[in-house]
Amino acid sequence: MTGAEKITADSSAADPVGVSPAANPALGARGYNFAADVLKRNLDAGRAGKPAYIDVRGTWKYGQLADRVNRFGAALRGLGIRREERVLMAVLDTIDWPTAFLGCLKAGIIAVPVNTLLTEDDYRFMLADSRAKALIAGGMSASSIAVLYRINAQSEGYEQALAAEGVPYVVRGGERFFARADVRAALVELNKVARAEVARAPAAGDSDTGAAESGAADAAFDGETGLVPQVRAVLGRVGLTPTPPPPGALRDRWDALAALVSVAEELSAVDASATMTTFVAELAQRAQSQHAPSVDGVTLASLHAAKGLEWDAVFLVGLTDGTLPIQHADTPEAIEEERRLFYVGITRARSRLMLSWALARQEGGRRVRSRSRFLTGLVPSSGVRTAPGARGQRHKPGRCTGCGGPLATAAEIKAGRCQACPSTADPGLVAELKAWRKGRASDASVPAFVVFSDATLMAIAERRPCDRAALLAIPGIGRSKLDTYGSEVLSIVAGHAAS
Repeated sequence: MTGAEKITADSSAADPVGVSPAANPALGARGYNFAADVLKRNLDAGRAGKPAYIDVRGTWKYGQLADRVNRFGAALRGLGIRREERVLMAVLDTIDWPTAFLGCLKAGIIAVPVNTLLTEDDYRFMLADSRAKALIAGGMSASSIAVLYRINAQSEGYEQALAAEGVPYVVRGGERFFARADVRAALVELNKVARAEVARAPAAGDSDTGAAESGAADAAFDGETGLVPQVRAVLGRVGLTPTPPPPGALRDRWDALAALVSVAEELSAVDASATMTTFVAELAQRAQSQHAPSVDGVTLASLHAAKGLEWDAVFLVGLTDGTLPIQHADTPEAIEEERRLFYVGITRARSRLMLSWALARQEGGRRVRSRSRFLTGLVPSSGVRTAPGARGQRHKPGRCTGCGGPLATAAEIKAGRCQACPSTADPGLVAELKAWRKGRASDASVPAFVVFSDATLMAIAERRPCDRAALLAIPGIGRSKLDTYGSEVLSIVAGHAAS
């Protein structure tokens, strides 16, 4: 079946709407389907291999676009969305936009394109107001997104945050992929199995030897057939597990092994008959040309490691003085080198760039930082608080509520008292707060400190806030935690006071 025949057949099978009035005059204008017509005319004209759409991911041909439209329209109908029903389209300006728009039209569904920068409440209102049956939300693949920072020590917090949300990621360092010890160990195992595979085909008159080698190769594959399952079976012996481990060295090794599996998947997609021997040859060629495999995950990388690379969307984070420029950059030349690194980060983004900074070390903490001087002239300064000390002023330290002495550490500031003064917290209230925290953490499958730290709970028990404003004034409690836990905490404090 040709591409044009496929479109016509798919259209008639999924929907009684015809291709054009000329194709079926009895249907008239009502029977005309723009999506089916525009694709069929281009395919009939022999343009299946011609460019139809170009975006940051590459060039898409008419044949590819027609196939995407067919599959998208069928997926909508599979969801139970019927002709003349509406769907909202919040899709970026990529190949996904014409796919979704034409897919809707071809299925007889009304597409309502909307701005992709609206809030969740805006989309909820539009869904209700338009009586749309679904929201088509476009996005980017994880591998097309990067989080860039100045120093490697900044990555841990982002690793934990992404892991907590179930977002795949890969940490990119300065070491070359095929030079890594874990990758070399994996290649050794794969080469052993490839040699056994070659030996499976016995030479003439040597059937006994061939049978023995064949048995060894079968054992190496753990009974798996097909290249990808075989590769997974072999790499399972060197650390590849069904699910990724927590952030750390084991996660880095897992990501590297998963990247090797992705090469096997790409090779199998091109050649279904690919063997372990051809896979190992592909890896050898990649190693020689330093063509590292890509991983479908958000890239975490330092600005130095990001040189020469690009992503569709880049988050440039930690833009505060002392980090970028780095604290030890104390000469004009060093500052200019830091500025060049900042430029490197900005130019890694193909289409979207997000700049961020935090003036406090933790949510609800004191704002003692100032944003990077490199943002001057790039980001409006209105509404941005300047860190204390930025104008030559010193921030006065807090005072202990007990003895009146200065508070030196973050824990003392959060508690509002120095270590020498005894706590005024009721042990019963502390125990009740900890029991509540344990339950909330268990419900959310997160560590207890993610809800509130011990220091924050102690501060709550000591200050016994009676309203949201008093609770928000406690260091470590920001607007988000106030909205999430505020009413529960205030209820516990009030209930304990009444008892």
